[in-house]
Amino acid sequence: MVPLLLSGIAGTVGAQLSQDEEAFPGPDEVQDRLSTFDEHPWIEVTQVGTSTEDRPIKVAEVADPNATTPREERAVTLILTQQHGNEPAGTPAAIRLLENVTAGGPVTDRLDDQVLVVMPMVNPDGSEAFQRGNADGVDINRDHIDLETPEAEAVHRVINDWDIDVALDHHEYGGFGPGNPVPVRTYDHDLLTLYPIHGNVRGPTLDAASDLMYQGIWPQVEEEGYSVNEYGEVTVNDEGVDKIAGGPDPGILRNHYGLHNVAGLLIETRVDQYPNEFHTPERRIEIQRVVMDAATRYVDQHADRFSTAKEKSAELAVELPSEKYVEGNTTGDLAKAYELPNEEEVKDLMEQHTIEPGVVTEDGLVHDAVHPLRGHAAALFHPDSSRAVVEGTATTPPDNASTGADLEEASADGEGPSAVPLGMGVTLASLMAALALAGRARAR
Repeated sequence: MVPLLLSGIAGTVGAQLSQDEEAFPGPDEVQDRLSTFDEHPWIEVTQVGTSTEDRPIKVAEVADPNATTPREERAVTLILTQQHGNEPAGTPAAIRLLENVTAGGPVTDRLDDQVLVVMPMVNPDGSEAFQRGNADGVDINRDHIDLETPEAEAVHRVINDWDIDVALDHHEYGGFGPGNPVPVRTYDHDLLTLYPIHGNVRGPTLDAASDLMYQGIWPQVEEEGYSVNEYGEVTVNDEGVDKIAGGPDPGILRNHYGLHNVAGLLIETRVDQYPNEFHTPERRIEIQRVVMDAATRYVDQHADRFSTAKEKSAELAVELPSEKYVEGNTTGDLAKAYELPNEEEVKDLMEQHTIEPGVVTEDGLVHDAVHPLRGHAAALFHPDSSRAVVEGTATTPPDNASTGADLEEASADGEGPSAVPLGMGVTLASLMAALALAGRARAR
Protein backbone atom coordinates (compact mmCIF):
# COMPACT_ATOMS: atom_id res chain seq x y z
CA MET A 1 0.00 0.00 0.00
CA VAL A 2 1.35 3.44 -0.94
CA PRO A 3 1.37 5.67 2.14
CA LEU A 4 -0.79 8.76 1.94
CA LEU A 5 1.07 12.00 2.59
CA LEU A 6 -0.99 15.14 3.11
CA SER A 7 1.26 18.19 3.08
CA GLY A 8 -0.05 21.58 4.03
CA ILE A 9 -3.69 20.75 4.75
CA ALA A 10 -3.84 22.44 8.13
CA GLY A 11 -0.94 24.82 7.90
CA THR A 12 0.54 25.17 11.35
CA VAL A 13 -1.86 22.84 13.14
CA GLY A 14 -0.69 22.13 16.68
CA ALA A 15 2.83 23.27 15.97
CA GLN A 16 5.01 23.73 19.03
CA LEU A 17 8.15 25.75 18.47
CA SER A 18 10.71 25.44 21.21
CA GLN A 19 13.35 27.89 22.30
CA ASP A 20 17.00 26.84 22.45
CA GLU A 21 18.92 29.57 24.22
CA GLU A 22 22.29 28.24 23.12
CA ALA A 23 21.35 28.16 19.43
CA PHE A 24 19.26 31.31 19.21
CA PRO A 25 20.62 34.64 20.46
CA GLY A 26 18.34 36.95 22.43
CA PRO A 27 17.95 40.71 21.90
CA ASP A 28 20.90 41.68 24.10
CA GLU A 29 23.26 39.28 22.39
CA VAL A 30 22.15 40.48 18.95
CA GLN A 31 22.88 44.08 19.96
CA ASP A 32 26.31 43.07 21.28
CA ARG A 33 27.15 41.31 18.03
CA LEU A 34 25.98 44.22 15.90
CA SER A 35 28.21 46.59 17.85
CA THR A 36 31.26 44.47 16.97
CA PHE A 37 30.29 44.35 13.28
CA ASP A 38 30.06 48.13 13.22
CA GLU A 39 33.82 48.25 13.64
CA HIS A 40 34.32 46.72 10.19
CA PRO A 41 34.89 49.29 7.38
CA TRP A 42 32.29 47.62 5.13
CA ILE A 43 29.51 47.51 7.73
CA GLU A 44 27.51 50.40 9.13
CA VAL A 45 24.98 49.72 11.89
CA THR A 46 22.04 52.11 12.21
CA GLN A 47 19.19 52.17 14.71
CA VAL A 48 15.94 52.54 12.77
CA GLY A 49 13.48 52.39 15.64
CA THR A 50 12.63 51.04 19.05
CA SER A 51 10.28 48.24 19.99
CA THR A 52 7.14 48.54 22.08
CA GLU A 53 9.27 47.96 25.18
CA ASP A 54 11.97 50.39 23.96
CA ARG A 55 14.49 47.82 22.76
CA PRO A 56 16.57 49.06 19.83
CA ILE A 57 15.79 47.83 16.31
CA LYS A 58 18.87 48.06 14.11
CA VAL A 59 20.06 47.31 10.61
CA ALA A 60 23.52 46.56 9.31
CA GLU A 61 24.31 47.95 5.87
CA VAL A 62 27.05 46.03 4.09
CA ALA A 63 28.70 47.85 1.19
CA ASP A 64 32.09 47.43 -0.44
CA PRO A 65 33.75 50.87 -0.32
CA ASN A 66 36.03 49.83 -3.20
CA ALA A 67 33.30 48.58 -5.52
CA THR A 68 33.59 49.74 -9.14
CA THR A 69 29.81 50.21 -9.46
CA PRO A 70 28.59 53.48 -7.94
CA ARG A 71 26.53 53.03 -4.77
CA GLU A 72 23.35 54.43 -6.33
CA GLU A 73 23.53 51.92 -9.22
CA ARG A 74 23.86 48.80 -7.08
CA ALA A 75 20.90 46.55 -6.28
CA VAL A 76 19.90 46.73 -2.62
CA THR A 77 18.96 43.43 -0.94
CA LEU A 78 17.12 43.36 2.40
CA ILE A 79 17.43 40.30 4.63
CA LEU A 80 14.87 40.59 7.43
CA THR A 81 14.33 38.09 10.25
CA GLN A 82 12.19 37.39 13.29
CA GLN A 83 9.05 39.41 12.74
CA HIS A 84 7.62 36.59 14.81
CA GLY A 85 9.51 36.23 18.07
CA ASN A 86 9.06 32.46 18.32
CA GLU A 87 10.53 31.80 14.85
CA PRO A 88 14.19 32.44 15.61
CA ALA A 89 16.32 30.48 13.11
CA GLY A 90 16.77 33.37 10.70
CA THR A 91 18.50 35.53 13.30
CA PRO A 92 21.64 33.42 13.85
CA ALA A 93 21.77 32.81 10.08
CA ALA A 94 21.84 36.57 9.53
CA ILE A 95 24.57 36.94 12.16
CA ARG A 96 26.61 34.29 10.32
CA LEU A 97 26.15 36.22 7.09
CA LEU A 98 27.68 39.28 8.73
CA GLU A 99 30.46 37.14 10.22
CA ASN A 100 31.22 35.92 6.70
CA VAL A 101 31.79 39.54 5.68
CA THR A 102 34.10 40.33 8.58
CA ALA A 103 36.07 37.14 7.87
CA GLY A 104 36.50 38.08 4.21
CA GLY A 105 34.35 35.14 3.10
CA PRO A 106 32.54 34.52 -0.21
CA VAL A 107 29.86 37.12 0.49
CA THR A 108 32.44 39.87 0.04
CA ASP A 109 32.81 38.83 -3.62
CA ARG A 110 29.11 39.60 -4.21
CA LEU A 111 29.15 43.26 -3.28
CA ASP A 112 30.43 45.02 -6.39
CA ASP A 113 26.90 45.36 -7.79
CA GLN A 114 24.94 44.77 -4.59
CA VAL A 115 24.44 46.33 -1.16
CA LEU A 116 23.12 44.19 1.69
CA VAL A 117 20.82 45.54 4.37
CA VAL A 118 20.48 43.04 7.22
CA MET A 119 17.73 43.45 9.79
CA PRO A 120 18.44 40.52 12.14
CA MET A 121 15.68 40.96 14.71
CA VAL A 122 12.54 42.96 13.91
CA ASN A 123 10.65 41.87 17.02
CA PRO A 124 13.06 41.92 20.01
CA ASP A 125 10.22 41.96 22.56
CA GLY A 126 8.65 38.88 21.01
CA SER A 127 12.04 37.20 20.94
CA GLU A 128 12.62 37.95 24.61
CA ALA A 129 9.21 36.50 25.55
CA PHE A 130 9.42 33.81 22.85
CA GLN A 131 6.01 34.70 21.46
CA ARG A 132 4.70 35.39 17.99
CA GLY A 133 3.48 38.95 18.50
CA ASN A 134 5.15 42.02 19.92
CA ALA A 135 4.91 43.08 23.57
CA ASP A 136 1.26 44.04 23.02
CA GLY A 137 0.55 40.71 21.35
CA VAL A 138 0.13 42.33 17.91
CA ASP A 139 1.22 40.32 14.89
CA ILE A 140 3.68 42.61 13.12
CA ASN A 141 3.23 40.64 9.92
CA ARG A 142 -0.37 41.85 9.66
CA ASP A 143 0.48 45.49 10.34
CA HIS A 144 2.05 46.61 7.07
CA ILE A 145 -1.00 48.63 6.09
CA ASP A 146 -2.00 50.33 9.34
CA LEU A 147 1.58 50.67 10.66
CA GLU A 148 0.29 50.78 14.22
CA THR A 149 3.30 49.01 15.72
CA PRO A 150 6.71 50.65 16.08
CA GLU A 151 8.25 47.48 14.71
CA ALA A 152 6.33 47.67 11.41
CA GLU A 153 7.18 51.38 11.20
CA ALA A 154 10.86 50.47 11.48
CA VAL A 155 10.53 47.96 8.64
CA HIS A 156 8.96 50.56 6.38
CA ARG A 157 11.61 53.08 7.27
CA VAL A 158 14.17 50.62 5.98
CA ILE A 159 12.24 49.80 2.78
CA ASN A 160 11.90 53.48 1.96
CA ASP A 161 15.18 54.97 3.20
CA TRP A 162 17.37 52.28 1.65
CA ASP A 163 15.34 52.08 -1.58
CA ILE A 164 15.19 48.28 -1.39
CA ASP A 165 15.08 46.29 -4.66
CA VAL A 166 15.05 42.69 -3.34
CA ALA A 167 13.85 41.44 0.03
CA LEU A 168 13.54 38.24 2.05
CA ASP A 169 11.25 37.79 5.06
CA HIS A 170 12.47 34.84 7.17
CA HIS A 171 10.02 32.75 9.21
CA GLU A 172 9.51 29.19 10.48
CA TYR A 173 6.53 26.84 10.44
CA GLY A 174 5.48 23.79 12.41
CA GLY A 175 5.72 20.26 11.05
CA PHE A 176 2.84 18.06 12.17
CA GLY A 177 3.04 14.29 12.17
CA PRO A 178 0.28 12.24 13.88
CA GLY A 179 -1.77 9.59 12.12
CA ASN A 180 -1.93 5.81 12.42
CA PRO A 181 -1.74 3.92 10.15
CA VAL A 182 -1.84 6.90 7.73
CA PRO A 183 0.84 9.52 8.45
CA VAL A 184 -0.44 13.06 8.06
CA ARG A 185 1.85 16.08 7.86
CA THR A 186 1.49 19.74 7.09
CA TYR A 187 3.87 21.11 4.49
CA ASP A 188 6.26 18.19 4.68
CA HIS A 189 9.27 20.08 3.29
CA ASP A 190 12.40 21.56 4.79
CA LEU A 191 11.85 24.90 3.09
CA LEU A 192 8.73 26.71 1.88
CA THR A 193 8.87 29.95 -0.07
CA LEU A 194 6.34 32.25 -1.72
CA TYR A 195 6.32 35.41 -3.84
CA PRO A 196 3.75 38.25 -3.55
CA ILE A 197 0.21 37.11 -4.32
CA HIS A 198 -1.62 40.44 -4.26
CA GLY A 199 -3.27 41.04 -7.63
CA ASN A 200 -1.95 44.58 -8.11
CA VAL A 201 1.73 43.64 -7.89
CA ARG A 202 3.23 44.62 -11.24
CA GLY A 203 4.51 42.02 -13.68
CA PRO A 204 8.22 42.93 -13.68
CA THR A 205 8.36 42.76 -9.89
CA LEU A 206 6.43 39.49 -9.74
CA ASP A 207 8.61 37.92 -12.44
CA ALA A 208 11.81 38.97 -10.66
CA ALA A 209 10.59 37.55 -7.33
CA SER A 210 9.53 34.29 -8.98
CA ASP A 211 12.89 33.91 -10.72
CA LEU A 212 14.72 34.52 -7.45
CA MET A 213 12.64 31.79 -5.84
CA TYR A 214 12.62 29.13 -8.57
CA GLN A 215 15.97 29.75 -10.27
CA GLY A 216 18.02 31.36 -7.53
CA ILE A 217 17.08 29.76 -4.22
CA TRP A 218 15.47 26.40 -4.88
CA PRO A 219 18.29 24.81 -6.94
CA GLN A 220 20.95 25.62 -4.36
CA VAL A 221 18.80 24.48 -1.44
CA GLU A 222 18.07 21.18 -3.19
CA GLU A 223 21.73 20.81 -4.08
CA GLU A 224 22.48 21.01 -0.36
CA GLY A 225 20.10 18.08 0.21
CA TYR A 226 16.99 19.87 1.51
CA SER A 227 13.45 19.59 0.14
CA VAL A 228 11.53 22.64 -1.10
CA ASN A 229 7.97 23.54 -2.00
CA GLU A 230 5.68 26.51 -2.45
CA TYR A 231 4.11 27.80 0.76
CA GLY A 232 0.43 27.05 1.17
CA GLU A 233 0.18 24.20 -1.33
CA VAL A 234 -1.44 20.93 -0.30
CA THR A 235 0.45 18.02 -1.82
CA VAL A 236 -0.18 14.31 -1.90
CA ASN A 237 2.76 12.13 -2.84
CA ASP A 238 4.45 15.39 -3.88
CA GLU A 239 1.66 16.33 -6.29
CA GLY A 240 -0.24 19.59 -5.81
CA VAL A 241 -3.85 19.15 -4.74
CA ASP A 242 -5.02 22.46 -3.30
CA LYS A 243 -3.87 25.91 -2.23
CA ILE A 244 -5.08 26.73 1.25
CA ALA A 245 -2.80 29.52 2.46
CA GLY A 246 -0.51 32.23 1.21
CA GLY A 247 -3.25 34.70 0.32
CA PRO A 248 -3.29 38.27 -1.00
CA ASP A 249 -3.59 40.20 2.28
CA PRO A 250 -1.72 43.50 1.72
CA GLY A 251 -0.96 43.73 5.44
CA ILE A 252 1.44 40.79 5.11
CA LEU A 253 5.00 41.85 4.37
CA ARG A 254 5.49 39.42 1.49
CA ASN A 255 2.63 41.07 -0.39
CA HIS A 256 3.54 44.53 0.77
CA TYR A 257 7.03 44.14 -0.64
CA GLY A 258 5.41 43.64 -4.03
CA LEU A 259 3.18 46.69 -3.64
CA HIS A 260 6.39 48.66 -3.06
CA ASN A 261 7.64 47.25 -6.40
CA VAL A 262 10.18 45.21 -4.41
CA ALA A 263 10.91 41.62 -5.49
CA GLY A 264 10.22 40.02 -2.12
CA LEU A 265 9.83 36.48 -0.83
CA LEU A 266 8.53 34.69 2.23
CA ILE A 267 11.03 32.16 3.61
CA GLU A 268 9.84 29.39 5.98
CA THR A 269 11.88 26.56 7.49
CA ARG A 270 10.26 23.57 9.12
CA VAL A 271 10.19 22.84 12.84
CA ASP A 272 8.92 19.44 13.93
CA GLN A 273 6.25 19.37 16.60
CA TYR A 274 8.08 16.66 18.46
CA PRO A 275 11.82 16.87 19.24
CA ASN A 276 13.96 14.53 17.18
CA GLU A 277 17.55 14.15 16.04
CA PHE A 278 16.81 15.15 12.46
CA HIS A 279 15.18 18.57 12.66
CA THR A 280 17.61 20.20 15.07
CA PRO A 281 18.00 23.94 15.68
CA GLU A 282 21.32 23.83 13.84
CA ARG A 283 19.68 22.27 10.79
CA ARG A 284 17.02 24.98 10.72
CA ILE A 285 19.67 27.70 10.99
CA GLU A 286 21.72 26.08 8.24
CA ILE A 287 18.79 26.01 5.82
CA GLN A 288 18.14 29.68 6.48
CA ARG A 289 21.84 30.39 5.87
CA VAL A 290 21.76 28.48 2.58
CA VAL A 291 18.78 30.59 1.46
CA MET A 292 20.63 33.82 2.27
CA ASP A 293 23.70 32.53 0.46
CA ALA A 294 21.68 31.52 -2.60
CA ALA A 295 19.74 34.78 -2.72
CA THR A 296 22.79 37.04 -2.43
CA ARG A 297 24.60 34.99 -5.07
CA TYR A 298 21.69 35.18 -7.52
CA VAL A 299 21.15 38.90 -7.00
CA ASP A 300 24.88 39.49 -7.52
CA GLN A 301 24.65 37.69 -10.86
CA HIS A 302 21.49 39.54 -11.93
CA ALA A 303 21.73 42.84 -10.06
CA ASP A 304 20.59 44.98 -12.97
CA ARG A 305 17.57 42.73 -13.48
CA PHE A 306 16.21 43.53 -10.01
CA SER A 307 16.90 47.25 -10.15
CA THR A 308 15.28 47.43 -13.59
CA ALA A 309 12.25 45.40 -12.49
CA LYS A 310 11.53 47.91 -9.73
CA GLU A 311 11.91 50.84 -12.12
CA LYS A 312 9.70 49.24 -14.78
CA SER A 313 6.97 48.41 -12.27
CA ALA A 314 6.96 52.01 -11.03
CA GLU A 315 6.78 53.30 -14.61
CA LEU A 316 3.90 50.95 -15.45
CA ALA A 317 1.92 52.23 -12.48
CA VAL A 318 2.04 55.73 -13.96
CA GLU A 319 2.01 55.06 -17.70
CA LEU A 320 -0.33 52.08 -17.82
CA PRO A 321 -2.54 52.13 -14.71
CA SER A 322 -4.45 49.00 -13.75
CA GLU A 323 -8.05 49.08 -14.83
CA LYS A 324 -9.10 46.92 -11.91
CA TYR A 325 -8.26 46.57 -8.27
CA VAL A 326 -7.50 42.91 -7.72
CA GLU A 327 -7.07 41.30 -4.33
CA GLY A 328 -7.43 37.58 -4.60
CA ASN A 329 -10.37 36.87 -6.88
CA THR A 330 -12.17 40.20 -6.47
CA THR A 331 -12.17 43.05 -8.94
CA GLY A 332 -13.43 46.60 -8.77
CA ASP A 333 -13.01 49.83 -10.64
CA LEU A 334 -9.62 51.30 -9.83
CA ALA A 335 -10.43 55.01 -9.80
CA LYS A 336 -7.68 57.51 -10.46
CA ALA A 337 -8.43 59.29 -7.20
CA TYR A 338 -9.77 58.54 -3.74
CA GLU A 339 -11.93 60.99 -1.81
CA LEU A 340 -10.89 60.75 1.82
CA PRO A 341 -11.65 62.58 5.05
CA ASN A 342 -9.42 65.62 5.40
CA GLU A 343 -7.75 64.37 8.57
CA GLU A 344 -4.17 64.69 9.66
CA GLU A 345 -3.88 60.98 10.48
CA VAL A 346 -4.71 60.11 6.87
CA LYS A 347 -1.99 62.42 5.61
CA ASP A 348 0.44 61.05 8.18
CA LEU A 349 -0.26 57.48 7.11
CA MET A 350 0.27 58.35 3.46
CA GLU A 351 3.54 60.01 4.38
CA GLN A 352 4.62 56.88 6.26
CA HIS A 353 3.94 54.90 3.10
CA THR A 354 5.79 57.51 0.98
CA ILE A 355 2.64 58.31 -1.00
CA GLU A 356 2.06 61.95 -1.91
CA PRO A 357 -0.89 63.29 0.11
CA GLY A 358 -2.63 64.75 -2.92
CA VAL A 359 -4.83 67.84 -3.14
CA VAL A 360 -7.05 69.14 -0.34
CA THR A 361 -10.52 70.19 -1.48
CA GLU A 362 -13.67 71.31 0.29
CA ASP A 363 -14.91 67.72 0.25
CA GLY A 364 -11.77 66.23 1.74
CA LEU A 365 -8.43 64.88 0.68
CA VAL A 366 -8.26 63.64 -2.91
CA HIS A 367 -5.29 61.42 -3.69
CA ASP A 368 -4.21 61.00 -7.29
CA ALA A 369 -3.52 57.27 -7.60
CA VAL A 370 -1.56 57.59 -10.83
CA HIS A 371 1.61 57.09 -8.87
CA PRO A 372 4.60 54.68 -8.85
CA LEU A 373 3.00 53.01 -5.82
CA ARG A 374 -0.47 52.90 -7.34
CA GLY A 375 -1.25 49.36 -6.21
CA HIS A 376 0.01 50.24 -2.76
CA ALA A 377 -2.28 53.27 -2.56
CA ALA A 378 -5.22 51.13 -3.65
CA ALA A 379 -4.45 48.58 -0.93
CA LEU A 380 -4.74 51.39 1.59
CA PHE A 381 -7.87 53.12 0.35
CA HIS A 382 -9.78 51.21 -2.32
CA PRO A 383 -13.28 50.12 -1.22
CA ASP A 384 -12.53 46.54 -2.27
CA SER A 385 -9.38 46.31 -0.14
CA SER A 386 -9.74 43.98 2.82
CA ARG A 387 -7.60 46.41 4.84
CA ALA A 388 -8.81 49.83 3.67
CA VAL A 389 -7.72 52.04 6.53
CA VAL A 390 -10.28 54.86 6.45
CA GLU A 391 -13.61 54.15 8.08
CA GLY A 392 -16.36 54.04 5.50
CA THR A 393 -14.16 53.35 2.50
CA ALA A 394 -13.95 49.58 2.90
CA THR A 395 -16.74 47.21 1.92
CA THR A 396 -17.13 43.75 3.36
CA PRO A 397 -14.96 41.54 1.12
CA PRO A 398 -16.74 38.65 -0.64
CA ASP A 399 -16.04 35.21 0.75
CA ASN A 400 -13.64 34.38 -2.05
CA ALA A 401 -11.62 37.50 -1.25
CA SER A 402 -11.27 36.99 2.49
CA THR A 403 -10.32 33.32 2.36
CA GLY A 404 -6.62 33.90 1.94
CA ALA A 405 -6.45 36.50 4.68
CA ASP A 406 -8.55 34.40 7.05
CA LEU A 407 -6.26 31.43 6.59
CA GLU A 408 -3.23 33.64 7.24
CA GLU A 409 -4.44 34.93 10.62
CA ALA A 410 -2.21 34.72 13.68
CA SER A 411 -0.89 31.28 14.41
CA ALA A 412 1.58 29.56 16.67
CA ASP A 413 4.28 29.99 14.05
CA GLY A 414 5.01 30.82 10.45
CA GLU A 415 2.99 33.16 8.26
CA GLY A 416 0.19 30.66 8.02
CA PRO A 417 -3.22 29.68 9.37
CA SER A 418 -4.28 29.66 12.99
CA ALA A 419 -3.42 26.63 15.05
CA VAL A 420 -6.64 24.59 15.18
CA PRO A 421 -7.57 20.97 15.89
CA LEU A 422 -6.90 18.69 12.95
CA GLY A 423 -10.57 17.94 12.45
CA MET A 424 -11.29 21.64 11.98
CA GLY A 425 -8.25 22.39 9.86
CA VAL A 426 -8.65 19.66 7.25
CA THR A 427 -11.59 20.50 5.03
CA LEU A 428 -13.67 17.66 3.70
CA ALA A 429 -13.09 18.81 0.13
CA SER A 430 -9.31 18.80 0.54
CA LEU A 431 -9.34 15.41 2.21
CA MET A 432 -11.54 13.88 -0.48
CA ALA A 433 -9.32 15.31 -3.20
CA ALA A 434 -6.25 13.95 -1.46
CA LEU A 435 -7.73 10.49 -1.05
CA ALA A 436 -8.82 10.41 -4.67
CA LEU A 437 -5.39 11.38 -5.90
CA ALA A 438 -3.73 8.78 -3.70
CA GLY A 439 -6.14 6.17 -5.04
CA ARG A 440 -5.21 7.04 -8.61
CA ALA A 441 -1.55 6.81 -7.68
CA ARG A 442 -2.07 3.29 -6.30
CA ALA A 443 -4.02 2.29 -9.43
CA ARG A 444 -1.10 3.34 -11.61
